[in-house]
Amino acid sequence: MRIGVISDTHVPVRARALPGEVFRIFAGVDLILHAGDLVALDVLEELQATAPVLAVRGNVDHPEVQERLPAALRIEVGPSGVVKVESKGIAGGRSGSGGEGGLGGGSGWRPLLMSPGSSGAESHGAGLVLQLMHSGPRIVIGLVHGHEGKGQTTAERAASNFPDASVVVFGHTHQPMNEWHHGRLFFNPGSATDPRRAPSATVGIIEVSETVRSHLIGLKGE
Repeated sequence: MRIGVISDTHVPVRARALPGEVFRIFAGVDLILHAGDLVALDVLEELQATAPVLAVRGNVDHPEVQERLPAALRIEVGPSGVVKVESKGIAGGRSGSGGEGGLGGGSGWRPLLMSPGSSGAESHGAGLVLQLMHSGPRIVIGLVHGHEGKGQTTAERAASNFPDASVVVFGHTHQPMNEWHHGRLFFNPGSATDPRRAPSATVGIIEVSETVRSHLIGLKGE
């Protein structure tokens, strides 16, 4: 399974639209993860033309984004696709200031997409449709923006929300990160439009097979 990862697009504040390079890089991916700070929902519609999208809200997203997207997603995937998706802090409840578990808007994880039981399912949170695999080896990916949780760093705060995740995907800092610590992958794709102190705008790719491989890709600004 090949997953495109993007965050902190800030359209139309930092850029009028997503760079065209993003769509070339993500061509052929099975799934796209957006780690928040879309600002406007138009970004999701653009990305969904390439592949199904799972997204969480960030700290500067417009109210309609905050209302529609969850604060965090717990995603089980295998080499052939998505097995199960659960959400936290969804639909209307703004995220709290942190605390145990790091997210407000709900006391626990709620099923968003699950298998077995159906060959496909529809997400009511983001309007996407995914075909779900039924069995096979799986890993847990935690997706969150990164501004909430317990810890001194953004990576620590993100990870605190997912004690069982092998892969923690987050954004917020606009600084790309692709590091393994104690058997867990910490992956921040950086920003696709606003690199700040990073050398360039970036996105990422995560590949799940018998192992997990990940890499960051700098955008040339074409």
